[in-house]
Formats: sequence, structure tokens, C-alpha cells
Amino acid sequence: RPSPEPAPVTTATRSVKRDMRPSWAPIRRPAENLTPRQVSVRRSGTVTPVAAGGDRPRTTADLLREAAAAHPDREAYVHGEKRISYAWLDRAADGFAATLVDHGVGAGDVVCLLLPSSITFATCYLGALRVGAITSALNLRLGPAEKASILERTEPAVTVVGDGVELPDDVDAGCTIHVSELGHAFAAGPARSLPEPAPT
Repeated sequence: RPSPEPAPVTTATRSVKRDMRPSWAPIRRPAENLTPRQVSVRRSGTVTPVAAGGDRPRTTADLLREAAAAHPDREAYVHGEKRISYAWLDRAADGFAATLVDHGVGAGDVVCLLLPSSITFATCYLGALRVGAITSALNLRLGPAEKASILERTEPAVTVVGDGVELPDDVDAGCTIHVSELGHAFAAGPARSLPEPAPT
């Protein structure tokens, strides 16, 4: 028997189909109605924070600076009994960044951290970010051969070593900074100029 003729598409059927859309389904606006940033997000599938002026994407370093300016006394990190404010963290990150600059570290250089998860680790990470360095954090539970392999491949300019951590023999870890020296590093004056870090 012949198949029935398909029903004509009318305004009413379009309305029914639109109403049948699941409640969770996003309503996509036509591209011509989107802002340039919305078009970029739609194409890439990612959202990048934009600075207030819209000149460039904001970085983690920017966010820390803004938090320190807006909430200097608010707690930024709590580790056991230790508590630090955004102002302290921002200042200490600048001090460590200045120390890295004094050791010749620049954008694209690698800084290895052999430190447990802690305030010290967070400060070193943020300070390295301030100079545009790449941070390589080594798991302290790795064996000597595994640590040596990572250090050989990353070729760090600076390696920060925690208490009780031993570097593998015959491996160039760059300039070594022991955790006991970080108090002075965190208190160092801000570097006169820092490279513009890439968005993260």
C-alpha cells in the first residue's frame, strides 16, 4: 500500500517541534547575533577569562594580583595550623620571582619543584608563573631513576628541593635552591621587570 504523504511543515509544526526540545537543551543563537568572544567560545568549546579592559586574556598571575588588591587580608591558603593572606601570597610570589630572575630564569625556562603540597609549593609555583617559567612538579614518592629521567628530559634552570629530598646522582638539576633558603627568597624585593606571562 502506498506510503502516506508527509505532512506539510507549517508554523504550527515548527512550534510543536521547538516545544519538544528537552529542558536541558541549549538554545543556540544565530552566529550573526553573537559577540566576537561568543563566536570564539562556540568554535573552540572553551572559555578564556578576559581582562577588564579586554586587551588580553587574564592569567593566574593576574587573578592573584587582583585578589590581593581587593581582599588583601582574606585567607588565600590554609595548611594545617598555617594560614596566609592574599597579600602575603602575592608579595612572596613576587619575591620568589625576583630570586628566579637573579638566577637567570626567564620565560620558557623550567623550574622543578621537589616539594610536598604546601604553602611553599603554591608560592614557588606562582612565583615561577610570574616570570613565565614552566613548572615541573616531581612526585616525592618517585624513585631515583624516575626522578633522574624527569630531570634529564626537562633540563631545569632551577630546582627547589624540600627537606629530606635527595637529588639523583650525576643529573644536572640546574641551580639548586633548598627549602631553607626560601624564607629569604620570599622576602626579596620585587623584580624590576618581569616578562609578560602567556595565558594559562
